[in-house]
Formats: sequence, C-alpha cells, structure tokens
Amino acid sequence: MWWRSPSFILERQRQEKLEREQTLQYDDVSPPPPPSISMSETSLQHPNPNPKISGYYQTRAAHFGVVTSDWLAQAQAAVAGESSGVSTPPADDHSGDAAKVQSVIDEFNSWRKQPDLAEAVAAIRALASVIRSSKATTMMELEIELKKASDTLKSWDTTSISLTAACDLFMRYVTRTSALEYEDFNSAKSRLIERAEKFGEISYKARKIIAMLSQDFIFDGCTILVHGFSRVVLEVLKTAAQNKKMFRFARLYPLDQKDMAPALRPIDFGVPIPSKVEIEKSARDYTPPQYLTLLFTDLGVLTPSVVSDELIQLYL
Repeated sequence: MWWRSPSFILERQRQEKLEREQTLQYDDVSPPPPPSISMSETSLQHPNPNPKISGYYQTRAAHFGVVTSDWLAQAQAAVAGESSGVSTPPADDHSGDAAKVQSVIDEFNSWRKQPDLAEAVAAIRALASVIRSSKATTMMELEIELKKASDTLKSWDTTSISLTAACDLFMRYVTRTSALEYEDFNSAKSRLIERAEKFGEISYKARKIIAMLSQDFIFDGCTILVHGFSRVVLEVLKTAAQNKKMFRFARLYPLDQKDMAPALRPIDFGVPIPSKVEIEKSARDYTPPQYLTLLFTDLGVLTPSVVSDELIQLYL
C-alpha cells in the first residue's frame, strides 16, 4: 500500500522528529502542546479518514507515496469551499423559475381575454413575449427557457388540441433556421423575435384566409352542419353573408314540452364495473382520414394526405 512505501515512512519519521524538537523548545512550566497526529498514523488507522476529501488528492498520494502539507491544505480548502456553499445554486433559483412560469401564464391569459383572438394565437403571442423578456446570454439557454414556457402552456390545458399544436408549431417555426448558427447571440435573438412576431401575424390572419378560400365551396342548396363554437366556421358564414349569399337556418329541437317524454325511471344501461376499476374516457373525438374529403387551411384547401406531407416537411 502507498502508506507503507519507503518514501512515505521517511516522511513520517521526519515529521515525528520535527514534532519532538518543537516539544523540547517549550518551557517546563508551561504545558506542552497537545501531540499532533501525523498523516501517516491517521492513514494507517483509517485509509480515508475524511471521506469528503476528493479522490484527486488521494490519487496523487498513491502515485507519489508522499503526502505533503500543501497537498493537505489544498484538500482541506476544497472541502471548506464545498461545505460553505460556494458552488451551490442560489436559493432564489426556484422562485425565479416560478415567476417565469406565472409570467407566461399571465401573458397568455391577457391575450386570451380578447374576444376575437383564438387560444392558439394567444399562446403564440405569449411565447413571443418570453423571447423578448429573456435574460439568456446564449442560444442554448434561450431555447431551454422557451421550451419550459411551451411545456407550461401545454400543461395549462392538456385537452386543448389547438393549444398544444400552436406551441409545437411555434417551436418548430421559430427555431428552425440555419442562419442562427452563424450569427452572434444578439442578432440571433433579434431574428427569433422577428420570426415569432411573423408567425403570430400568420396565425392571426389564418382565419380570414380560410374564410375567403371556403367561399367557392358554398353554393346554392348546400347543407352546412355547425356544431360547437368554432370562430373559423363563424367567420366562414359571416363572409358568405357579406357576399350576399342567402341562408336558411334549421335549429333542431322539440317544438313543445309534450314532445319530451319524462323518464319514468333512471336508465340503467351499461356493463357493471367494480368501484376500484379505473375507466379510460376519450378526451376528444377522432375522425378517421377516410371520412374526410378536404381540409380548409391557410395554405389552401387540401386533402388529408397533402396535409400529412406538409406536416412531415415542417418537422424534418
């Protein structure tokens, strides 16, 4: 072992001799100083007496067979630096992250309160504000901060397809540019802000574009099924009305109370399920592609296969 090597034994004897000479210099009246335990004796009893000392210093001793005072001082200084909390992150880091999370949610809610603004566009505007107010100094830090803000918005309402899609499309559209690799950070950040604002304008104008493209498909005698509350569908109908197209609306509901026969007993229909069994319920309805003919988008009226090709090109 390294503490039994000849050089280490010589160093131990030299230290013990120095300690005896220092002890003889004291006056007989004054009590002698307490004997110090040499590094060799400690090492013989405990190969690693202080497990907090980095293995780097132990490795140096194993290679050279001598533990000098400067090496020990360096090890103790390293331990003192770790225990004093110099390398630990500041305590307000978590509070700073929480403030950023609350900030992007507040920005999203402020945009969402506008009656004519879609939820997806509100999310895009909120993410654009994250880039403008970011204190990051590198592109990697900015992308990480933007990813956290996007995940926060998506977790705000996990059932909203438009919200999730807007956040994902924003991340792909804004960060997908090779020019960012060859610019300094300030120029790259300005370019990101420019692309974010451009994407917000494209998303905001998409409703008007879809309404104009759909007018060629509204002809005399056609039937339009309207369900739910879609601002895009309402914009299509309003644009058709502005183009002097006549509508006849049929609202299907019973004409009289007697048409609604009261239930004589509760309807007990279904498969009996034990109380401890969890039931999976679909959060949304899914229409298979074979039942869709055309999709009205801001890029044009496309078939489902063409829409898939556009999405593949976006994510490549």
